[in-house]
Amino acid sequence: MSCNNNNLLIPSLIISINLITIYLLNIPPIAFSSLQDDTLIGYSCLSSTPPTNTFTGNLESVINDLMITNNYTSLHGGYWRFAVHKSDDVIDDSAFGHALCRGDLSTDECNTCVQKAAKSVVTVTTLDQEPFGSRIVWSNTRTLIS
Repeated sequence: MSCNNNNLLIPSLIISINLITIYLLNIPPIAFSSLQDDTLIGYSCLSSTPPTNTFTGNLESVINDLMITNNYTSLHGGYWRFAVHKSDDVIDDSAFGHALCRGDLSTDECNTCVQKAAKSVVTVTTLDQEPFGSRIVWSNTRTLIS
């Protein structure tokens, strides 16, 4: 009785190809794209409770603040935090926004990215149609959390 190694070769080759495919699919997308590519990589909406009118207004103020600030890299090394709340608001009605740009971006590039991300928060996660809560929008060049 002879041992036929060809029967073992094909299954091990298939397993190897599957493992390589799994490995390649798990490489972060930044490895495949230009560092200056500002394409939206993803977003996440962590639902909690439906928004109140006060919270929705506070969030709109935070997004507007993020869109009109023009010096992110010169202020706090590319990181900026905005908070909007009224003294009589309960904590659930407070809105916060955080913006972070990569350190190698110019001020203009950072400003443009943050403005795009602020618009994306509303565009990709519509306030009236999605469960509400924390929202994260990111690309290769910036991350915005609201």
